[in-house]
Amino acid sequence: MASASEAAILDGIAQAYKDKEYADLEIICADKTWKAHKLVLCKQSDFFKKACSGDFKEGKQNKIELPDDDKQAVDAILAFLYTHKYGDEGNSQSDTSPMSLDIRVFTIADKYFIEPLKVYAASKFQPRTTGEWKSPEFAQAIEELYTAGPPTDRSLRNMVLSVVRDNVDELYGNKDQYAAFHKIISSIGDFAADVAESLARPTSFPRT
Repeated sequence: MASASEAAILDGIAQAYKDKEYADLEIICADKTWKAHKLVLCKQSDFFKKACSGDFKEGKQNKIELPDDDKQAVDAILAFLYTHKYGDEGNSQSDTSPMSLDIRVFTIADKYFIEPLKVYAASKFQPRTTGEWKSPEFAQAIEELYTAGPPTDRSLRNMVLSVVRDNVDELYGNKDQYAAFHKIISSIGDFAADVAESLARPTSFPRT
């Protein structure tokens, strides 16, 4: 448990997420711009540290553009670096389920080597899969994971496969009810192969 002085420092950093008076860096993604503090970002992420140092234009201009990233995931990164958490809603959240957002956050954390954020995103994702596997959002999350998830880290895939294995009788016994799931397994070969291997070798899964 943090001491009173440590808690006060953490609270001050969290307050800085909302108070941009001393911000010295802009993060730009799509049509969204965030004002941030180099000290907070660079001390927790080697990516931001390198971008803001040396002769990189980002450091000279005090501006970092992330054109290839999802703005909701970027929003979550910044929230986490200040508060060590992120919410289930982000910018333009209306078309993205919390499960899919967790995948996007996990993926961008993997890309930028922010391991604590990966752990946190996975901790949010796992109970959602076990509690919401009957919903269409579960199938949407599988599609997101297998088409845009991290190519090497299988942590979230193994969570999904564990849920499928535990509920295989209902998923395959009610194809009309779980039409979205069957559409995904028919269209994404890697997922179908993983499910087949998981069912054939349950004691050897999850793979690393």
